[in-house]
Amino acid sequence: MRIFVLAGVAFSLAACQTAPQTAPSVGLTRNTKAVVAFGCENGVAFTAAFLVSPDAVELKFADGAKLTLPHVISASGARYASATHEFWNKGDEATYTAGRTAPAKCRVAK
Repeated sequence: MRIFVLAGVAFSLAACQTAPQTAPSVGLTRNTKAVVAFGCENGVAFTAAFLVSPDAVELKFADGAKLTLPHVISASGARYASATHEFWNKGDEATYTAGRTAPAKCRVAK
């Protein structure tokens, strides 16, 4: 009988332990779906942190500047925009527009 009690206690303690946690990807937080680095044909480089709440993207540029754009409706891909900036991506490709400049074609940095 003692063996069954000890086995039950050991099983209960083992069930309470959690599986080993792997280190999160660089830059990920609870509020982040993914962080992806982009490079554009005009030389602009940035990382895009796709946020869960609010549904937005935070762009971090090589010079340290940050920009958060809310998610807006699009027919295809994921589009984030404000009155002066737009980031629109689909797969490994994106366009980034700042102000009245022409949209820059960007790709995931590898």
